[in-house]
Amino acid sequence: MGELPWTRSPGLAREPAEDSPPGTDSDPLGAEDGAGYEDWYLLDDYAALGVLNVAAVAHGHRTAHDEVARRFGAGAGGLYGLLEGHASLDEAQLAIWVARPPGAERGELGELLGDGMDPARSSLWRRQLVLGPAPEYCLLAPEPPAGVAPTRLGEGWSATICGREVLVR
Repeated sequence: MGELPWTRSPGLAREPAEDSPPGTDSDPLGAEDGAGYEDWYLLDDYAALGVLNVAAVAHGHRTAHDEVARRFGAGAGGLYGLLEGHASLDEAQLAIWVARPPGAERGELGELLGDGMDPARSSLWRRQLVLGPAPEYCLLAPEPPAGVAPTRLGEGWSATICGREVLVR
């Protein structure tokens, strides 16, 4: 399985926790070894994002939010919109992150990435807003569909397949 695409970006190295004693696991999120985590929130619309943003740092949540931010250091992210499939995050054992080369025309290739996926157990997402280095497409599925096979991707396009483990529902 591949390493999360945004962990290879310069400047995203995680700083060790200041209060971590020597010899302890100061990297619970895996950022140091190229691993990491996905933090998904399914929202109805952009207005719901504002509510989530306020709630994340509101009284009662601020300490937990700051602890995760401190341990992880720099982050990456984006807002993704569902193109096709079912928006369930629990059944997908794989996240297939697909990036197109800079300057490449969008064309229809992105719309074909979901070819062969089971829409009841998989979902294809496209980045809507960039909040840091993040690939343009993400396909969540139990297995890679034909649409992301190397023979189907255009020149310069890349697909990184990462295993997923749901930690919190």
